[in-house]
Amino acid sequence: MASYKKQGTVWRVQVAKRGVRASGTFATKREAEAWATEQEAKILKGTFRGAGTRTLADLFDEYGDRVSPSKGSEHWELARFKAFKKYFPELASKALSEVDSNDWGVWRDQRLKGRDTHDLKPVGAATVLREINLFSHAFTTVTA
Repeated sequence: MASYKKQGTVWRVQVAKRGVRASGTFATKREAEAWATEQEAKILKGTFRGAGTRTLADLFDEYGDRVSPSKGSEHWELARFKAFKKYFPELASKALSEVDSNDWGVWRDQRLKGRDTHDLKPVGAATVLREINLFSHAFTTVTA
């Protein structure tokens, strides 16, 4: 979603989509709208490569630094993030704009079945749901 604001003689536009943020200033609102539309399309296609492109691991690190310390479950959350990065490095290193529901489905299935290659033991559905809730809160808190 893009937001536009007139600042003096220029238009400032901010784009926030799928955890990716971009901004710019333009002489006219029409230029700002065209640029914002182009950036949103790149983000949705997964071709956006701005300086602010973050990975899933970056998101979890930021959440662990900013949000977890204020919670009683800090130790558990940090342990979950560390384990995620250790056992699922291919997903942790993906750009936020490239992570999709299929990735989470594969992750969920591997958590429920375990992974022989990493000696990751299977867990129950309740554990997977707790971890999904944590990851969801990280997305909504840090990328908001």
